[in-house]
Amino acid sequence: MNQTVKQNLKLYLGMDAQRNFRTESRTMAKKYRNKKNQGVMFRKRYKENANQPDFVGSFTIENGREYEFAGWDATGRQTLKPYVRLRVTPKGS
Repeated sequence: MNQTVKQNLKLYLGMDAQRNFRTESRTMAKKYRNKKNQGVMFRKRYKENANQPDFVGSFTIENGREYEFAGWDATGRQTLKPYVRLRVTPKGS
């Protein structure tokens, strides 16, 4: 194994991999621009605590305003059907 592969494997197996993934995700999200009336949603791979969302994403509406959203997996109390709870905020708030 060459040095780069060993280093990548070490990062992949350790906490540094989680930090690097989060940094890469933020960088990619900053570069990506949504088309009008469209958006993206990603399932988070790593959660540091139970209060963090399971999904994150953003969308743009017709007038060009951008919004971010966070989603949490949930289950209905009576129906026991799965659903996603959402919180939407203007981008940059």
